[in-house]
Amino acid sequence: MGNNAGISIKGLKQKNQSLILKLIATRAGLSRIDLAKISNLTKMTVSNIIADLMEQGIVVEEESPSGRMQPSNGRIPTPLKLSPQAPKIIGILIKRGLYQVILGDLSGNVLDKFVDKTQRLTGAEQLLHIIFTGIDTLKARNHCPLLAIGIASIGPLDAKNGILLDPPNFWGIQNLPIVQEVTNYTHLPAFLINDGNAGALSEKMYGIGKDIPNFLYVHLKYGIGSGLVLHEELYNGNSGQSGELGHSTINFVGPQCPCGNVGCLEMYANISNVRNYIQQQTPLYPNTRITNPLDVSLVNIIDLANQNDLLAVSALNEYCNYLSHAILNVLNILDISYLIMDYESNIPGSVLEELILRKIQTRISPKRFSTLQILRSQSHGQAPLIGTLALVADNVFHENLDFPPLH
Repeated sequence: MGNNAGISIKGLKQKNQSLILKLIATRAGLSRIDLAKISNLTKMTVSNIIADLMEQGIVVEEESPSGRMQPSNGRIPTPLKLSPQAPKIIGILIKRGLYQVILGDLSGNVLDKFVDKTQRLTGAEQLLHIIFTGIDTLKARNHCPLLAIGIASIGPLDAKNGILLDPPNFWGIQNLPIVQEVTNYTHLPAFLINDGNAGALSEKMYGIGKDIPNFLYVHLKYGIGSGLVLHEELYNGNSGQSGELGHSTINFVGPQCPCGNVGCLEMYANISNVRNYIQQQTPLYPNTRITNPLDVSLVNIIDLANQNDLLAVSALNEYCNYLSHAILNVLNILDISYLIMDYESNIPGSVLEELILRKIQTRISPKRFSTLQILRSQSHGQAPLIGTLALVADNVFHENLDFPPLH
């Protein structure tokens, strides 16, 4: 029997429609002809699918740009895009001291944003109040149909059951059924994902990982998050708790981490340790532009390192020394050749990537990772936030979520 045994005609049609919708949403400017070539579907099948999507108000034709070359057959291929009237997505990102709620679309475009920077929470009730306030604010400012809600959060969490388990140093918030709470409040489907996995999913769907089948994504901000894409798909693990690079052990006799493990990467590669290092080393670098070692941020350090401030380079080198150990462990286990680094900075440069690559190459045989490439994300540290939109889009493209009727 063929590979499609057991798939109904209706099921096959839905699968093809999901594929075409994904291509339109994630690859700008494709025409019907382009879609047929990429999808290996017939032109007639593609045309029928597009007609259905246009009838539903999900897809529209782009206006023909002036000056476009006319092909020999006299017909100009018309690019397709999501309709402005297509249902939108609410995305929620939960970090310590930073809670963001966004309105976006299947293409990963952020249309509106609500931000709360409350530094200390009294508990789960206050967290939910912030989230619900953000949702209500965006709904009041934007009168549009909503499809679903994507939630990305610090872990550990149980993505399968929609529960925040017991994030370290998160004001005692434990076992919070956040998906149920959000669904009950909004009457919309909701999905939960680890923030590192959200970043990886965003890179795969919308970013530089789009055409890379296997890669490790690493996000640097308050902590160290990560996500894995293997064989073109996000690897979530059994319950969505994969991607905890910051809590992998790099010293088995090291200090105990708040997560319960010992010698975790984040116990060494953190901004407090970097600041202490800078304070100790400052007398050796009289020309440094770091004026306040105890208040400098990771963004400042990366920016100054990219401007060749020698103390900043030395501090970043120390940080990358720890970071590269954990990264190398993953690369050795999985034998992947692409690493995507995501972090904020204001100055162009690639000092961080160069330091990590150099450290990895000095610890292994040149033949082991001769093709290793370390790429800089183009999201400027925002991939986990965009990943909240990608989470809902991924469920649509995998036929786990249907569009509501628009007419």
